[in-house]
Amino acid sequence: MNRNWLRSHQRSGRINGTFTARSADAGYLFGVDVEGLWEERAKHPHHDPEAVAAAYVIEEVGRLACSLSLFEGAQLQDRSNRLLGKPVTLPHHTLRVIWATVHVRAEASDISDLVEMQRRRASAKRADDEMRIRIERITAFRDSLRDDPTLALAQMLLETPGAVSPETLDTMQSVAMYMASSAPGAEVAIAQLLKAFVEDMKPDAKQYIVERLCEVLVEFGGGDAANQISALSAQGLHLIPARPADPETNAAGRLPDS
Repeated sequence: MNRNWLRSHQRSGRINGTFTARSADAGYLFGVDVEGLWEERAKHPHHDPEAVAAAYVIEEVGRLACSLSLFEGAQLQDRSNRLLGKPVTLPHHTLRVIWATVHVRAEASDISDLVEMQRRRASAKRADDEMRIRIERITAFRDSLRDDPTLALAQMLLETPGAVSPETLDTMQSVAMYMASSAPGAEVAIAQLLKAFVEDMKPDAKQYIVERLCEVLVEFGGGDAANQISALSAQGLHLIPARPADPETNAAGRLPDS
C-alpha cells in the first residue's frame, strides 16, 4: 500500500457533541459533553464517519453509566476517559477513534430530588424496622401471656416494677385463659377481671395494664374487645370507688359506739 493511496483514502475529523446517559437511579440521566478525534482509511469510506465515532462513545459511556448512581458523576467521567483515551479500531468498520474525552454533569435539581428521595426511603425503613420490632415484642408478649403467664409477669416486672402486685400472677393467668377462649362475651369478662385487678393500683399502672392488653387483643384481631376495654378504662377505671370499708369499722376506722 503506497503513500499516495493512503493520502487519497484517508480522512479524519473531530467528535463534538452532547448527549445523556441513563444512571442507575431510575428516571435520572447524566449529561455528557464529548470531544475527540477519529480517523478512517478505506477505499469505500463510510458516509458519516463522525456519527459512527460518536455512537461508539455514546455506547461505551452508557454502558458504564447504567451501573452508577447520579451521585457518582466523577467516577463515570474518570472511567470513561480512561477507556476512551487510547486509540481503538471499531469492529466491522475501517474507522478508528484516536481519542475522546468526556465531561459528565448532573442537574442540581435532580441531585436535590435524589437526596430527598433517599431521606424518605431511610425514614420509611426506620419506621418499618420500628414496626417490625414492635410487632415482634407484642407477639412475644402475647405468646408468653398465652403459654406461660409467669414469663409475661417477669417481663412486666423488669419493665415496670410498679405495675406488679401480689395479685398479678393469678389475674394474668385468668386473662390468658380468656384470651385463648373464643366464647362470646370473653372481652367483657376480661374487662371485669381488669377492673377487679386494678382497683388498688396507681393510675399510671392501671393505664399500662390496659394498653398492653389492648395491644395483644388487636394483634389477635380483637379490635372490638380492645375498644370495649379502652372504653371501660376511660369511663370506669379512673372512677373506681375505693374498696368498701370493713363493716365493723366506720369511715374514720373506729368501731361504732355500742
